[in-house]
Amino acid sequence: MYSYRKMIDKAKKDGVSSEAAMYAGIDDVDVMLQDVKENNPQLYWDFLRRQHKNLYKGHYTEDYARYDLSEIYYTDKNGDKRVGPYWTVEQVEDATKSMSFPAGTNKWDKWVAFNVFKSDLATEYNDEEILRGAFAFFFKDQDFHKEGTTKIWQYMSCVR
Repeated sequence: MYSYRKMIDKAKKDGVSSEAAMYAGIDDVDVMLQDVKENNPQLYWDFLRRQHKNLYKGHYTEDYARYDLSEIYYTDKNGDKRVGPYWTVEQVEDATKSMSFPAGTNKWDKWVAFNVFKSDLATEYNDEEILRGAFAFFFKDQDFHKEGTTKIWQYMSCVR
């Protein structure tokens, strides 16, 4: 069966492919994906999540962090319904500046992790407890050794 992958591999083998041609192909795929996004948003975001993981090795970028955090919702201790992040990137950076993170951890990984933990435990714990718990759960878990990803990326991949 002829596939996009086979066509690309053959063009590369035949020496007729170039970086410019590859990017033109990506533009065409992006146009097609907009149709997928409109008709099957779950498939669209599943595809982007897999591609993002491949490109960024399971770390967040600003765009993907904003997307994942736009999808969280929860009830806070006061019974108020909340959607999206509780803390800003700057607030997380300031609150966690004394913590020692694994090599490669970026501010977007932290922003998602601490806000997701807040959304999951907002009714039971105060902010300080949530910050400590999120740090231990996402960044100090000794038995999480999944190659090519961070625990927060893996966690969000499961819940999304």
